[in-house]
Amino acid sequence: GLDYTGLDLSPGVIEHCRRKYPDRPFYNLDVLVDAGDLPVFDAIAMNGVFTFKGDLPQQQMFDYLCELLQVLRPHARYGIAFNVASTHVEWTRDDLFHLPIGQVTDFVASTLSRSFTVRQDYGLYEYTVYVYL
Repeated sequence: GLDYTGLDLSPGVIEHCRRKYPDRPFYNLDVLVDAGDLPVFDAIAMNGVFTFKGDLPQQQMFDYLCELLQVLRPHARYGIAFNVASTHVEWTRDDLFHLPIGQVTDFVASTLSRSFTVRQDYGLYEYTVYVYL
């Protein structure tokens, strides 16, 4: 069976989730400040974490992606999945994190794992990276 644990920076999001799913554990924390309380999970899925960058410069957002994935890596037993806005689109927006696939796969292969899959076959203007540990 599937056992879900949630994590978010926003106290409001966490409170909403706790009301909707009172039997599920939720963490309201910044793992870049303190990830020590996090257990090891079979898999970590991050949806939408790396698609919007707002006013952050591209390099700063990439550095954030790299740091966050490295911090979470010891907390994932089998894999990590995350999505990023694609560069293979008819339009781009300055506030979205359009990341070239090669840039993220170079990082993943050199830092997290040489076993990974990239999928951009599901009709959205993004791709998902599945890192196998």
